[in-house]
Amino acid sequence: MTKRTALAVTSIFLILISLPLIAAGNQTLSYNDGSPDGAVRLGGIVPSGYATLFTMNSAGKAEMVRVLYISTGVSNDLTVQFYDAVQGPNGYLVPGTPISDAYPMPTITAPAPGAWAEVPVDVMLPAGQFFLVVYNPRPSTVPPEVYFYYDYLPNTSYKTLFLYRWYPDNWITSCDVWYFQVDVVTNNVSPFAVLKPIVATNMDKVNVMWDCLLSHLPDEPSEELDYLFSSVQEHMNNAVSISNPVFVMGHLAKALEIMKQIEIELDTTCLSD
Repeated sequence: MTKRTALAVTSIFLILISLPLIAAGNQTLSYNDGSPDGAVRLGGIVPSGYATLFTMNSAGKAEMVRVLYISTGVSNDLTVQFYDAVQGPNGYLVPGTPISDAYPMPTITAPAPGAWAEVPVDVMLPAGQFFLVVYNPRPSTVPPEVYFYYDYLPNTSYKTLFLYRWYPDNWITSCDVWYFQVDVVTNNVSPFAVLKPIVATNMDKVNVMWDCLLSHLPDEPSEELDYLFSSVQEHMNNAVSISNPVFVMGHLAKALEIMKQIEIELDTTCLSD
C-alpha cells in the first residue's frame, strides 16, 4: 500500500459525491384529445370563472398556459390565475387561495378549432394539486363574446376536475372538459439528494481513516493486513460501479467496518466514534 493508492481512493469518492442530484424535465399538464365537440360561451349574466384541476407529481415551475378558445370581438380582458386546491362544501376540491398573479390572456379570433391562446407565466408550483382558473370580469351579455372549445363528458368522474362559477355563487361541477394546458419544468430530486449528507459524512470518515492507516502501515505488512486493505479497496470500487444509492451506502459502511479491523491489527486509533 502506498500514498498513491490513497490518492486514487480519494478520487473515487469525489466522483461519487459529484453525481447529479437534481434532474430537470419538461412536462405538459393538459386536457386535450384534439377533437372538440364544439364551443361554449364563457360566462353568464354576471362575471364568471372556469376552473380546471391539475396534479403535479413533483415541485416545478409553470412557464406557459395555453387555452383553446375563440373570441368574436376585437378585445377582451380575460385572465388566467393559479389557485391552491381546498376541500369544498360539496365534498370535492375547489379553488382556494390564489398562488400567482392574474395573467392577461391575448385576444384570438378564430372561426374554427385550433387556435391556442398562449399566456407566458412564471409560477412556482409545489407537488400536489392546484387549479388553473380563467376569469371573465364581464357578464357574457357584454361584448365581445368569448367561447371555449370543449368536450362533453356527462356522468363521469372527470366532472369534479372541471368547475364553473357565476359570481357570487359557489363552484359547480361541469360536464364540459375545456382545452387547457400548462407547461411546467419539474425538479425531480434523485435519491442521492436525500443521502448526500450521509454519503459526505462517510466519505470524510473513510478518507481520514485511510490516510491515518497508511501512515501506520509497517514496511512489511502481514498477509492479513494486505487482505484487509484489498477488501476496503474492493468495497470502494463497488461503491462507484453501481447506481443504487442504498447499495452505495452499504459498501461505504462495509469499508468503514473493515478499517476498524485494520485499526485493531495496527494497534492504533484513527477515528473515534
